[in-house]
Amino acid sequence: MVAIVFLLVFSLVVLLASQVKGQSSYKGDILKNSTANAECANNSAIIRWNIAMDSRYRFFIIERTRDKVHYEFVSMVKTTENKNNNSFYSAIDANTLGGNIFYRISATDLSNEPVRLFEVPFSTSSTASIH
Repeated sequence: MVAIVFLLVFSLVVLLASQVKGQSSYKGDILKNSTANAECANNSAIIRWNIAMDSRYRFFIIERTRDKVHYEFVSMVKTTENKNNNSFYSAIDANTLGGNIFYRISATDLSNEPVRLFEVPFSTSSTASIH
């Protein structure tokens, strides 16, 4: 348990450090045939995404923002480490800010480097998708 908490904290620190440096590492090449969306249900946001060959990642980090500058941690999801097929994931934000916001889905790769994958717009009155 302590090792898991340490890995999570370490990965978040690495992710935040890359943001401070202004690095942007959206990986369009590995997202071919991948999708992400966010929809409103019972005053919560349901964020769903799929990705092929998720064996490149340890886990996904979901954050939210209004301004695409200041992000808040929402959730962390462990990968299935699937090497052959698309894997489907979801996370719920029960404390959505309401109005228009964005969810960023990042991953931590096998060398503990952050990889930004998706940025999904969200409104409490609609469903948004990225393909």
